[in-house]
Amino acid sequence: MTFDPARLHPTLLDAVPLGARWRTLTELPAGSAVDTDDVGVRMAMYRRLIESTNPRGALGTHDELHPLWGFAHQLAWQQRSGRLGGAGGSSDAIDPASWWGRCNYALSVVPYWVAMEDGLVPRLDIARPGQMYLMATASWRDALRMMVAYVKDADLEPLRLEVWKAHLHGLDAAMREHFEKHVALPLEERHFATGWARMVDLFAAAGWRTDLERIAHHGGALPSRMLRAREDFADLPKPERAMARLVAGLGARAPWRWAVEARMWERMMRERAERLDAERLLAALFGKGDDVWGDRKRALKAALAKGPPRRSTKGDRV
Repeated sequence: MTFDPARLHPTLLDAVPLGARWRTLTELPAGSAVDTDDVGVRMAMYRRLIESTNPRGALGTHDELHPLWGFAHQLAWQQRSGRLGGAGGSSDAIDPASWWGRCNYALSVVPYWVAMEDGLVPRLDIARPGQMYLMATASWRDALRMMVAYVKDADLEPLRLEVWKAHLHGLDAAMREHFEKHVALPLEERHFATGWARMVDLFAAAGWRTDLERIAHHGGALPSRMLRAREDFADLPKPERAMARLVAGLGARAPWRWAVEARMWERMMRERAERLDAERLLAALFGKGDDVWGDRKRALKAALAKGPPRRSTKGDRV
């Protein structure tokens, strides 16, 4: 089995930083022993997962609606920004001491291993994920089986929610296993990393889109370098500076405050209308947008409406 060039989107790949590399990825030979601490290997895993779990084109003729694009997009950003170690983003080698690299393992190698065991992708000589990933592997199995069962014109929101559930279980396991690597990060980078993980909770409750179509138009402005111990981010471009401050500020919140805010957000996202408008509502909660107070009022009304909150899938976070 080789990558299918007909699956490459003719325009959207040009709009994302990983596009050029995606076109030139080399397929991993079936049965081969591969280094899972290699960016190229993990990218090839993502491409094989995307091409193999959309058999009926339900996720787009060119896989453009597949939710795993966001995972590959994040891996590419982590490499460019030097967060995976190595030579400042110029090397494919992932430093075993990289907290970011360890977390991505749970979002790349773990789902590939599950797909491999289910016969969805070529078998590789890779180690079985540890016991701490049992919940993640179970959730990924549910999500991947849902993917391959989809037909065209089906509602994709249930799939997005299932993928986010697996994402959360994997990230929770990785964060618990590699807590000491998180603590070793410079202060502002540590706050940013915590905020990044907390944003996952917010996105998961909303069933946030992470497909190629979405990230090509709204890929975000993540900081292009590691953050230092104490700094004002002055050398970063304005959009990156704003994002760094927002996410690091979220990560610096006291755990008790974050627990209250996360629960309120989950209640806001109980209804589909709010989930479909989650981007605007979330921006308003951070003081952004054209109608901040109107959107905040709407969000508060949704949070206080009667009815049980959706069951959370996350664990306790740092």
